[in-house]
Amino acid sequence: MTSSGLKQRIWQTVTNRSLSTWLLIAVTAMLVLGSLLPNPEYMTPDAVANLQARNPLLFDIGSHFNSRKLATGYFFGFVGIYLIISATLCSVDRIMNRRREQPVYAETEASTGDITILVPAAAPEETRAFLTDRLCRRLLGAAILPDSVTGTVIIQRGRFGFWGSIIFHTVLITALAGLVLFYLGGTRGKLVFTEGQRYRLEKSRFIHLEKEPVWGLRLPRVELELMTQYSLFAHDDPQTAIEHLARFRVLDLESGHSSVRDVKINLPLRIAGSDFLLMTGGFAPRFVISGKNGAAVRYDSFVNLKREAGTKDDFSAIDGLHFNVRFFPDLARKNGQPITKSLLMNNPAALITVTRGGNRLFDDFVPVGASAVVAGYTITIPEVRRWVELEMADEPGIGFFFAISFLGIIGILVRMLDPDEQLIMVTRAETKGTRVEFFVNSRHFSALLKDVATDCARAAVAWGEERSKGLEK
Repeated sequence: MTSSGLKQRIWQTVTNRSLSTWLLIAVTAMLVLGSLLPNPEYMTPDAVANLQARNPLLFDIGSHFNSRKLATGYFFGFVGIYLIISATLCSVDRIMNRRREQPVYAETEASTGDITILVPAAAPEETRAFLTDRLCRRLLGAAILPDSVTGTVIIQRGRFGFWGSIIFHTVLITALAGLVLFYLGGTRGKLVFTEGQRYRLEKSRFIHLEKEPVWGLRLPRVELELMTQYSLFAHDDPQTAIEHLARFRVLDLESGHSSVRDVKINLPLRIAGSDFLLMTGGFAPRFVISGKNGAAVRYDSFVNLKREAGTKDDFSAIDGLHFNVRFFPDLARKNGQPITKSLLMNNPAALITVTRGGNRLFDDFVPVGASAVVAGYTITIPEVRRWVELEMADEPGIGFFFAISFLGIIGILVRMLDPDEQLIMVTRAETKGTRVEFFVNSRHFSALLKDVATDCARAAVAWGEERSKGLEK
């Protein structure tokens, strides 16, 4: 294959609309199938553990191929780049062809029209005038190209429709550029704060960084501190929260300006174009473990309980001790079993099971403020705070994508209202009237155009018959 032939082949492939269409269909199908898979990111830790144990293959597939993972992957970004190139070259190709092409007239001399009628008692000039008027009413925006010498009238549409298509492709290119910017430049990661904790936003602070820009992560130069977190509960159901609120102090490290900002489930914290969404939270008891025989403190840390609505978890401490903790904010008993009457800390206590090497050393309640002795160590829970998880989402281009996409609808409407159509009407005088032949040429809606021509032809015949009756009288 010659160099010019190879270039032509590449050009035809890139500007192939069918390939782009099938690519879009394939991408859409992948997203639909991915939406049917479980997404561990939206499941509770207990549900994740259950799925992983029950069906590890489904868990693995869902973790890697759920719709969110697919949509934020680089594959979709590169698909967007290809579609931008394809749509751009396709538009250039269409404009070049539009400038080169001449009006395409159907062969009328050696062929029979799609519709043929005889309009009685009417001259060709009168017939053309009647039909042209009727057709122009039905075909809005049509251009009339009459030829009185040959008795031919060409009615064309698509002048505005062509540019409507170009507008649509331009909007599509622009929207896809915004989408590619979102795919390749987006950031999504999770941060955890305990009340009273503050730190500067840094990459090392993320407990999970799902996505970062291909050109590197740049974070706002701020310091965040979780001042407090509280929830509002229904009056008749103290275990059902109707509102969660986390209050942060935001310190701008560049200007030194400090502000207090509230974050809710439906009200993210917005900093330098990035959204920080309140995702989940729970209780964080402080565990203090003192050494044997009154020795110094060996362990002192807040433990974020992340299972069962933030009330249960396990962790390892010192000297091989493993703790399994279940926290009761409002401890009570029902039928001899421990329950929590509410999620308010009215009677807080923790059910603690301590093991070492599989041997159970302790299994009892420790109220907040009290202590217990386990294997010679003193375990104290002096206080309980709250913790929250924020998800940072920086999605440049996504808002622009949705906003500009609406403009593309205008181009589509113009294209639909003014499609590429051509109707050639050939008239010839005969002894009984005027013979009219219609040649229909439409790129997409030939049947609709033929119906319009048929209706107008019937009206012309009826008009001619009325004239014939008048002349007979």
